Amino acid sequence: GQFFVTGTLYLDGVVINNANATSEGISKKANNAIYVQSEGEVVVTNSTFNISKATGITSWWSTGEAQTNVVVKNCVFNCNGNRPLQIEANATIEGCTFNDPYRYAAQLTASDAVINFKNNKLTQSKTSGKATYGLQLTCDYGNSNLVINGEGNVIEGRGADDALYVWELGTGT
Repeated sequence: GQFFVTGTLYLDGVVINNANATSEGISKKANNAIYVQSEGEVVVTNSTFNISKATGITSWWSTGEAQTNVVVKNCVFNCNGNRPLQIEANATIEGCTFNDPYRYAAQLTASDAVINFKNNKLTQSKTSGKATYGLQLTCDYGNSNLVINGEGNVIEGRGADDALYVWELGTGT
């Protein structure tokens, strides 16, 4: 399935198979199971994401500064080397399991946002062959004035380069 959300979407106890998206332009809104824009809100609980291509949930590029809310609780992301969450929003990510993510559970690109990242479990990325991160902050895309509340998160099968939180410098400031 693919959802384009400009209002509010609540999902509970569903299985989302993101098999038809293309991996071309992977961060664009057409290539995600759920894309939330502007002042939208997505709340997903007790659900499973089977990601074959692209991204599970994206609120990135045109959403503004923390006007968007993304909440995922008690969900399983079967990533198959793909991206589970790319977020420019206030976010609550709690009690989720991330199996074989591309690199991270969530890549953050927000400003003036609150991120709650608690009691999540990640398995080390096998398919991508890259280090695994709980949260990746990337300066090329923003990240300023964030409040990050994190506790009880683990990476199973952790490698030497894996980390729960990482700041990627890239070419930005």
